[in-house]
Amino acid sequence: MWSKSVNVRTLLALLLAFGVSAVQTATADRRHAVATDIRWHAYDEGVHLARTEGKPMMLVFTAKWCGWCRKLEEETLSKDSIIALSADFVCVKVDVDEESELARSFRVRGIPVVLFTDEDGNELRRVVGFADEAELIDEMLKALDAVGRTPSASIQVPAEKTKRISVTTLAPLLSVFIAYILRRSKKEEDRR
Repeated sequence: MWSKSVNVRTLLALLLAFGVSAVQTATADRRHAVATDIRWHAYDEGVHLARTEGKPMMLVFTAKWCGWCRKLEEETLSKDSIIALSADFVCVKVDVDEESELARSFRVRGIPVVLFTDEDGNELRRVVGFADEAELIDEMLKALDAVGRTPSASIQVPAEKTKRISVTTLAPLLSVFIAYILRRSKKEEDRR
């Protein structure tokens, strides 16, 4: 017959194993789901499209090694509202390592940078560093307003950013709690 402490320990160990597995799966899924639906163009193609379609451009200056650039891509550029609003722009992603002259011509000294231009390439707005969803939407709307365009999609700027508890933020707390319970259970068992 199993004692209560063994059942509790077994249950907690299973919960810990499940929690760690869920965190790893969620993290891996998020890494593989980084791709966005933004239609990216090369710079020369983007300039041509901007002129022929009369759209402003959104240039994102980035690099493969840049952590903040990846964060911008994963947490901001992948949002549905950003993707919807990007349809009103010709979007160009510029790797500063591969196109350093282009980055210099736009006076990009640090990355990430999101730059908005009119269809002739005149700078409208510039966002230096990481921008969350609300900030980027605001800048996109201001860039559209600067060229006298209204957004084709109904976009609502997110209110104040709220801190949400996710599996990845909860897992370390859960593992500490389970370890505490296991130690406490073991101490009680040792006293008997």
